[in-house]
Amino acid sequence: MTRKRKALAGSLTLAVVGLALSLSRTVAADGSVPANGLVVLLTDYGSADGYPGILKGVVMSANPNARLFDATHDVPSFDVAQASFLLAQVAPDWPAGTTFVVVVDPGVGSARERIALRTWPDGKLYVGPNNGVFTDIAARSERCEARLLTNEQYRRPGVVSSTFHGRDWFGPVGGHLSAGVPFESLGEPTALVTLNRPAPRQQGGQVSGTVLYADHYGNLLTNIPHALLVQAGLQVGQALEVSVANGTWVPLPWVDTYSSVARGKLLLTTHNALRGVEIAVNYGSARERLKAKAGQTLRLRAAGGR
Repeated sequence: MTRKRKALAGSLTLAVVGLALSLSRTVAADGSVPANGLVVLLTDYGSADGYPGILKGVVMSANPNARLFDATHDVPSFDVAQASFLLAQVAPDWPAGTTFVVVVDPGVGSARERIALRTWPDGKLYVGPNNGVFTDIAARSERCEARLLTNEQYRRPGVVSSTFHGRDWFGPVGGHLSAGVPFESLGEPTALVTLNRPAPRQQGGQVSGTVLYADHYGNLLTNIPHALLVQAGLQVGQALEVSVANGTWVPLPWVDTYSSVARGKLLLTTHNALRGVEIAVNYGSARERLKAKAGQTLRLRAAGGR
């Protein structure tokens, strides 16, 4: 082998070793991705008070190198179910290894647990109360593990408030996790509390599910998947009927886009980010039209069905 070829072979060997070392740093021993320094906040604090600012401060105090972002602070007050939906809507588009601090905690100071959750294979980390707020994100993960927050070294120094665990526990722990603190060091494993939400179903050509969220446009987002409509024999372009909370049946078409119907007309579409049933009004509010709210039962059938 010539000197030139030996040098080239040596360079290639170094490159392969370097790549292997790089890959070993991006995948943890358990197959998950380590924390990447990103921290995303989702709360019901609103924007009028200083609570979001305080939460950001304790995250940055725990990890001055954290990159901090707001998902939203406008989750409806105390609404754990809608927080769970919004978290599952937001989290998938963030990079693997991102840390989420979630504070919608009507039971703060009670016997409810403080936890962190890790999901596989994306290595994302979630910190918040064990009250059902992680229901939807856990359901969409390959697997997950919850641990209690009991290690005092990761909380905010000083007296712990009985009404502000976002400041004293969740924010600081989120900051430490984003800096690479071992997940296993937080506390012992625990069972994840999940919401008791009826699963969507279809029977006799009728599909039923739950309104999970009404966005600020008034669109109703549900837990009914596109596939369940197809299973019931329904199809895009078909005339359907909808009933909310066992109310009157109202006609609407199943279409691809809002603009497929005239302004002010009710519609159903599944061509959204979650590939689930959405009820909307073109240039209007389905929430107002149907007098609907999150948590209510929603039923669908072919027009003229019984």
